Amino acid sequence: MKITHKKMLLEILKKYNRCEVIVGGTSMWPFINDGDTVSISRKSFIPSPGKVVAFFSGEQLIIHRIIWSRKKANDKWEILVHGDGCPFSISKIASDQIIGAVEYVKRENRKIRLSFNDPYRFIVIPIGFLLQFLISIKLGICKKTFK
Repeated sequence: MKITHKKMLLEILKKYNRCEVIVGGTSMWPFINDGDTVSISRKSFIPSPGKVVAFFSGEQLIIHRIIWSRKKANDKWEILVHGDGCPFSISKIASDQIIGAVEYVKRENRKIRLSFNDPYRFIVIPIGFLLQFLISIKLGICKKTFK
């Protein structure tokens, strides 16, 4: 039996409800840098804009920020995510793809909570909300408001 990193990570999350993963890549820069360690938690949460979540695309673990979400009739969510370092590459995911939310980042032996207290929030968060607004218009969600 072949054990993949994905399977191992999912088993750890199932058993302990939390795990730490070393990040590779810059799609979440400046909040999360290449080589940082992130803590992923399986605690239940509402997938709201601004929340940083982890999900798999094939065998690759992706960590991105929710920029738009809408609850569907069957208690599932329709979600749009993007990386802070590449805000114009937007992906649509289902709520059941999310394996957990990022609680904090470890960088140089210190924990950094992902919250609206981060100094980069004045740049990245408004971009995310602007994208959310533009996507809402394109999807027709805001038509009634702007007629």
